[in-house]
Amino acid sequence: MVGSASTPRPGSRRFDQAGVLFVLVAAWAVVPKVLQTLTAPKYRVWVGQAEPPPTALTSAATTLLTAALLGWCLLVVLDALRRNPRRHLGGLLLLLAPWVWVVVRGWTLGSLPGVSDLVYPAVVVAVWLLRPGRRHLRLLGHLVGVVALLSVVIAVALPDQGVFRAVDGSEITEEKAFLPFGVLVGIFTHGNVLGQYLLMGLPLVALVRPRLVRAAWLALVAGALAWSAARSSIGAAAGLAAAVGVLSLLPRDRRSVPYRLVLWGAFGLVAVLPFVTHDPMAFTTRGRIWAVSLDAWRAHPWLGLGSDFYAQVAQTSGNLGPTVSHGHNEVVQLLVTGGVVLLVLTGLLLLAAIRRAADAPDGDATGFALLLALAGASLLEISLLPTANSVFDAVLLLPLATLLVGDPWREDPDADDLAGATGTGTGTRSGPVRLAGARG
Repeated sequence: MVGSASTPRPGSRRFDQAGVLFVLVAAWAVVPKVLQTLTAPKYRVWVGQAEPPPTALTSAATTLLTAALLGWCLLVVLDALRRNPRRHLGGLLLLLAPWVWVVVRGWTLGSLPGVSDLVYPAVVVAVWLLRPGRRHLRLLGHLVGVVALLSVVIAVALPDQGVFRAVDGSEITEEKAFLPFGVLVGIFTHGNVLGQYLLMGLPLVALVRPRLVRAAWLALVAGALAWSAARSSIGAAAGLAAAVGVLSLLPRDRRSVPYRLVLWGAFGLVAVLPFVTHDPMAFTTRGRIWAVSLDAWRAHPWLGLGSDFYAQVAQTSGNLGPTVSHGHNEVVQLLVTGGVVLLVLTGLLLLAAIRRAADAPDGDATGFALLLALAGASLLEISLLPTANSVFDAVLLLPLATLLVGDPWREDPDADDLAGATGTGTGTRSGPVRLAGARG
């Protein structure tokens, strides 16, 4: 652990630093995409085809928000040095280890991290110091609802920007649209990305209060998810709802083992599926993508080929197809880019997260739902990337870090820290992950 709790003044209330952090991460992840959607053409980009560059407004917003976010994280660290709070290092190390390996491996291949690559560790350290709670996750639930609303409004008002189209303006349905309005992309560039975002955001929306607002957001998210035609995310959302519904029937003190079994099974499926799929056309040609990717990985099985491997492959049309820019499975992506080392580090992180979710006080399903949604979003796509991947930071990085080093079952864990320092706190059954042998 780090430091010891300082004694606060009686009756003092600290500024909600975690709330500001969550708002800044949300703005950093979403605002530039909204601006780019409104100020630049949007169309499917094929290999060899120029992608619309960020507009001046988008670039300015990205620079400003990146500086604001990193600056706020620095202020959080400086304030923590003054307050000297008690914190265990285990969860922090688990969260940072994959990022460190990606940076080190990139450095050995001649790729140096940029400023945006610093966002991941900065946010993780800030979350570790601030220990966000349930009310902060509710903020993210509202964000997911707003993203769904913006996506639908843009598609209705500006269909050329919000519906999947080719460069000539023709509508692309990929023969999978459920609704007669094409494929919703909203503020993103593909319906699958929007689908993943909404899927991982569903457990956050379920925390929103009051019930009427929660019901409205859930209905809107469900409608946007159906319009996105992201079949894997739609199926995963249905499975998520079914699993949470069934396990909620169990007594609260008997949910820990079922939580573990379901999550182990879900992530086990993510790990096994690419290795048992032999038909190149399976899962919309993902079988071929996996086969070619794993063949490339076997050349450097322990260290991987670097985080820019797929970006390099995407410059050609000879290997993975004209629109493929990643491994379309989390395990494949981790192995190819960072080798067995990155897979093991990420696996340890997920095992710790599963333990925390399964040991939730009173059988709370929040952590379970967050991780099951992550597994669903990682089966045929990729989600968990310890690099400059702002797309999912608000619905993945913040909740995952909160689960590991915060306390998603309490409204304001930091207030409990302050109360505990004066002897008035009640404690918690499931504290932050610790290093082996750590005391506190």
